[in-house]
Amino acid sequence: MTHYLLTTILLILGWGNPDAPPPPKPAGTAITAPKDSLNPTAFVMSLQVYKIGIIRKGANWAADGAAKLKALNQKNVEPWRQAIIDGSLVGVANVVDPGELVSVLFFKKQPDESMKAMAANSPAVKSGLVTAEIAEVWGTQGLGSGLSDKAAAKDTMTPKKETYYLVYTTRGKNWSADSESPETRQATNDQIKYLYDIHLSGQMKYFATFTDVAQKLRGFGIFKTATEKEALELITKSPAAQKGWIEAGVKTVEISEGTLK
Repeated sequence: MTHYLLTTILLILGWGNPDAPPPPKPAGTAITAPKDSLNPTAFVMSLQVYKIGIIRKGANWAADGAAKLKALNQKNVEPWRQAIIDGSLVGVANVVDPGELVSVLFFKKQPDESMKAMAANSPAVKSGLVTAEIAEVWGTQGLGSGLSDKAAAKDTMTPKKETYYLVYTTRGKNWSADSESPETRQATNDQIKYLYDIHLSGQMKYFATFTDVAQKLRGFGIFKTATEKEALELITKSPAAQKGWIEAGVKTVEISEGTLK
């Protein structure tokens, strides 16, 4: 990973550049060390690109929308199963009690054009039940590592669903785009170390930050905690949230067993 790319990722995180980062790995080098052997900067450098499909309620969503969506998905499961088998679809987080947001799909090795075609051909999108948009994130490695073999087994049962909490962050009242200020640099260092520590603890199973630095939504994490409140507090008590740089919200989601390590 180049120094420019490392700097870009840190800017994407929303808190500027770190002070004197160690020499980066050469471009194209993946960091595959176990997460307990990484340091905070290596944690950032280990992030990889994912495409995500953000599914929201469409114009024709009604009180029975969730049931209709489930039925449509069951009737048209094969294209999605094949996407899991070939490693392009690596995870789906379904919101338990959908508000505007219904689900988030995670893809690797998938060009925008292919994803747009999948969305356009989806019966749920065609019917106006939901809408779909594509975004790009830098996320932690390993998502979907246990899904492919399960999907390939012809006699497989419906994957067991597990409950997690998706905590998302947006720009806060004290957000600053001044990446060179000492305050921003210190906030960056503090926040990265905090995120690294909760990832190391196993409570944050996945972390991602949006590559589009212009948008208000900055990133999200998927947490395994006892309650929704506990997951939210892990971010609201973070240095960036305490300083008012970011704000956070939470959604309870269901994710298939084997998606998260």
